[in-house]
Amino acid sequence: MSLDAMATPIPFVAAGTAFTGTCELRGFTVLGTTAGNVTIYDNTAASGTILAVVTLAAATATTIVIPTGLRAAVGLHVASGVGALSGSLWIA
Repeated sequence: MSLDAMATPIPFVAAGTAFTGTCELRGFTVLGTTAGNVTIYDNTAASGTILAVVTLAAATATTIVIPTGLRAAVGLHVASGVGALSGSLWIA
């Protein structure tokens, strides 16, 4: 495996901007305390291009792998309607 194929985990413990700048989203894990949606934007705010939306059941974690990656030009912002939120974004 080449180093180009590796991803770096960027942890987050609340909704907000997790990363600023150009990157490639390779996947993510999210955990919420209540049921609802988690949205990941290519932006530094909860607007703009939506890269991913996942619906969580209460007190569950979901992991999504994106083998080909998704390019983010501005950054990665996590918006949540699931109560307390934590997880990590995997970027390259």
